[in-house]
Amino acid sequence: FSQPPLIVYENNEDRQGDFDSVQTLIDAHDVLMSDSMNEFDRFAQAYLVLKGFAMRREDLENVKHQRVFSLLNEKDAVEFLTKEIQHEFIQYMAEWQRAEIHKHSGIPNLDDIKFGGNASGETLSKWIYLMDLFTTPKESYFKRALRDRIGLITEYSGLPGDPTEI
Repeated sequence: FSQPPLIVYENNEDRQGDFDSVQTLIDAHDVLMSDSMNEFDRFAQAYLVLKGFAMRREDLENVKHQRVFSLLNEKDAVEFLTKEIQHEFIQYMAEWQRAEIHKHSGIPNLDDIKFGGNASGETLSKWIYLMDLFTTPKESYFKRALRDRIGLITEYSGLPGDPTEI
């Protein structure tokens, strides 16, 4: 090799990933989703409350297998002690974070109803133009790296000809 066999595929002139600027938002979204799933797990493992009577360990094992409680009188009750999960807040935060990620990364949310559902041809044309402005520099960086890679391979393998013709 006439140079180290390493080809760098750059993303932009700053050499940053598309999502570097929104990494903290993505992390916050991951935490929200993870904590929400933990809440659902805690809900599934709610505490059993026995009112008016007590059970021995042997009776609990029997209840697990038979799935039946025999209550002693009308005052006795069996309930689950659970925590109320605010689904609307979780949904609001997830949608807000997702919108912020798309807004700050400059990448449109293709699932957004405003993008595809009610958009005019003019609006879609502008979105496509903006996406093209966003992707064209990336494409040129990628092509440059591919040319360098092909040149490195052809030089190493001793293939005749100009690597740019491949």
